[in-house]
Order: sequence, then structure tokens, then C-alpha cells
Amino acid sequence: MNPYAFITGATSGIGLATAKALAASHYDLVLAARNTEKLASVKTDIEKESGVKVTTYPLDVQDREAIREVTTKVLDTFGAPDVLVNDAGLARGLEPYQGTAPEDTMEMIDTNIKGLFLVTRAFLPAMVKENKGHVVNLGSTAGLYAYAGAAVYCATKAAVKTFSDGLRIDVMASDVKITTIQPGLVETPFSEVRFHGDTKRAASVYAGIDALQAEDIADVIAFVVSRPKRVQISDVIIMAAQQVDGLTPKNVVVIGSKTVPQGVTAMLNFNPEGSVEENTQAMTDVLDSVETMQITYAARNSDFDGYNIHEGDYLAMCDKGLFGTSQDVRVLLKSLAEKVRDEEKEYITIYYGADTKEKHAQKAADIFADICPNADVNLINGGQPVYYYLISAE
Repeated sequence: MNPYAFITGATSGIGLATAKALAASHYDLVLAARNTEKLASVKTDIEKESGVKVTTYPLDVQDREAIREVTTKVLDTFGAPDVLVNDAGLARGLEPYQGTAPEDTMEMIDTNIKGLFLVTRAFLPAMVKENKGHVVNLGSTAGLYAYAGAAVYCATKAAVKTFSDGLRIDVMASDVKITTIQPGLVETPFSEVRFHGDTKRAASVYAGIDALQAEDIADVIAFVVSRPKRVQISDVIIMAAQQVDGLTPKNVVVIGSKTVPQGVTAMLNFNPEGSVEENTQAMTDVLDSVETMQITYAARNSDFDGYNIHEGDYLAMCDKGLFGTSQDVRVLLKSLAEKVRDEEKEYITIYYGADTKEKHAQKAADIFADICPNADVNLINGGQPVYYYLISAE
């Protein structure tokens, strides 16, 4: 039986992307949002793509009675959620507070604070009683760094951050986890809602900036909820690279790594005694020496890069794209190991994922050690979702 996640605001933006990411990690989904038609469409699409069970409930989190009715049905049917994602939220307008419409102020408070608080209150007692579950609250960097024209919105997101901090203390004696996700500028329908459907004004928000995408945030959420029981990730701040410089008085240099192993290698080459220029050069240069490979699985039948892929096949990918497919993961591991050997790589790090047992991961490491006897092979429990193995070679 799959674990299940309850997600509010699940028909667009971060909520929808998170639903897809958790479905890819084999979570059944209970999705709530205001738009009934969109809920039906999302249910059909995700069930077709991922094969998980999706249940939907129309819900406006501003409606206290509706929250009570929906959460009661969910608890009676499914029990306490394994993951609760409080994504429903909005901003209205971008005027100084003295020009903000009172109804906009109350809508932000009712949705971002009251709705999130009440949905959490409905599920949390059952989660604590069953001694399981992870509450993920969507905050914002706006709750940390206020900006002009958003006094109310920033205050609501600061409340989410403080509420989460308090919850974490309240449930400390249990195995329930509380995480606040605090994104920066994310390109979603959020700005259209903020400007009451003015698409031109909404588009101007992202002009000239390589904004975060909803999938970026969803990937982080999927990672956070996949951590072992011993790991509590309290807060995650995620900003677009070009957004960082405006929030800090320090000079910020972004090292453009494309993968986690590349990023780790770059960090290991940081010299605290070196200048910014020297470290930038050294950390950038080393990126090219790291080759990254992944093994995951096919969620559906498809034709890609000349391969006839069947649902459930193992897929091996490298920096240049799809490397191979097989119904036997060992075949792909051997092929990747031979590739690394032929390229005379000296250091191999294998990060095994949440769906990979340690004994199987050790066999994977043994394959690389046997085929690459001159390389140093390290095995690490990465715990990542979706990918059975992330492999770096340098």
C-alpha cells in the first residue's frame, strides 16, 4: 500500500508540480482546490502518467466548515496523511498598505494564515496519534525580506514561518516532522492572481529574470519528505540566482553546476584563503571534470532518442542524454562502469536513492569496484526520490 499525500492548492503552480513529483515517488494523492473542473483534469492526467490513486475534493481553505467536512472525510477514509502539503496561498495587489483594499487584506489573511492553520489543526492530532507524517508549509522569502507594496502578504508568510517553528516544538516528542519551504521568485499563475487576471502586468514581474519554476520547488519538497526518520529539515530557502544579489549586501557568485555531484565537487574545491576570482575559476574549471550518471525508471511507454521504452524499464542517463535501457538494472550498472573505466576516471561516488535497499546498493558498488579496479569507489545513502542511483565520476 502506497503512502498518501494531502495537498491544497493542487491544480496549478507549486501545488500541481508537487502532486506530480510525489506521484513519481509512488505516493497516492488526495488533492484539494477550488476549481472542480481542474481537479478532474489533474486526476485524470496524473493517474494516466503515474498509475497512482488520486482522490479529489473541492475545497476553499477560506471556508472553515468546508475544511472540517473535507478533512473529516479524508481521515475517515485514509487515516492520517503521510505528507501534508499546505500550498494554497495568494497575494493581492502591489500597492502601499494605505491603498490596499480591505477585502484583499482579509482574503490574504484568511487563505495564507487561517486556512493553513485550520487544515493543519484538522490533521495534526491524527498524525501525532499515529506517530507519523510530515507537514510541509509553503512560506516565502517574503516572510524573511519584506518588499514594497506587500506588507500584508509578507506578514502572512512571516506568520507561516513562525507557526511552523512553533509546531516543530509542539510535536518534538513524536516522529512528525515540520518543514517550511520558502521560495523566492517562482514563475507560476501566482502573479496573475495577484493582479486580478492582468496577464500583461503579471508577465512583467518575471521580465529579464530567469525565475524559478514550480518544478524546482516540487523537487525540493520531494527530497525533503524522502529523508530518513532521523533527519528533520526545518527550513529551506530557494531563490532564483539573479534574485540573490538584491537580498544580501555581500557579493554573490553563482557557480553554474548542473547536478548535485558537480555542486559537491565544486564546494570541495573551495579554498577559504583564495580570492573570489581564484575560487570562481577553480570551482568552475572542476565542473567539466565531473561526469554525472543516473538510473531511474520509465513511468510510461514511449520512444525517445531512438530507444523503444516500456513502462517499468530501467533508464540510464549520462551528461549527453539517454545512455541505455534494460529490464535488469545490473546490465546498466555494468555498462556505466565500463564507460567509466574506459574514460580512466579515478574517483567514483554512488548515491543510492530512497527506493534502493542498502544490500542492492552495495552490489552496485561492487560492480564498479570489480570493473574499475584502479578507481576509488564510494557508496553514499543519498535517499533521493525517483532516481535509484546518482553516480559521479571524475
